[in-house]
Amino acid sequence: MANASIITIKQLNQGVRLTQMNVRVIHKWTRPYIKDKTKTDAIELLLLDIDVNEIIQATIRRQLISFFGSKMVVGKTYNIRNLTVGNNTGHDKATPNPCRLKFEFSSKVQETSDTSQVHGYRFAKFEDIINDRVPTTHFIGIILTNSGKSVMMHFMATTYSRITYADF
Repeated sequence: MANASIITIKQLNQGVRLTQMNVRVIHKWTRPYIKDKTKTDAIELLLLDIDVNEIIQATIRRQLISFFGSKMVVGKTYNIRNLTVGNNTGHDKATPNPCRLKFEFSSKVQETSDTSQVHGYRFAKFEDIINDRVPTTHFIGIILTNSGKSVMMHFMATTYSRITYADF
């Protein structure tokens, strides 16, 4: 694939179709269907633009899970094409980026090899989180070591130094 058409997260504009981008999947989770929590409504991804070390959220909606759900593996790098760039709004906003990528039937995913150690996370001190010195919405991952399960919590606010959260 020609590198001439590869763009970065910083070049994205809402409402356009993404040409090409090189990304690493750094987190993946499912969003349950509102009417039936046992069904998956969408797969959400945090993608790291490996060219500029910036993160963007991407959504694979229910109709496309069979096409792309198993192709996007955490830790692997991909060249992605033909995604729609939309507004990053809603209660499941996982990045401060104003844009979100949306997979389409015409989207293409090709695994690539990238050995860089860039991870894309920006860590904050817990003290800064509870004292409102960083943005007020955070995702906090918890691994339940004895059960082998993990939980994603959406940090909502602080009240008297106690964390309130919504389970996903």
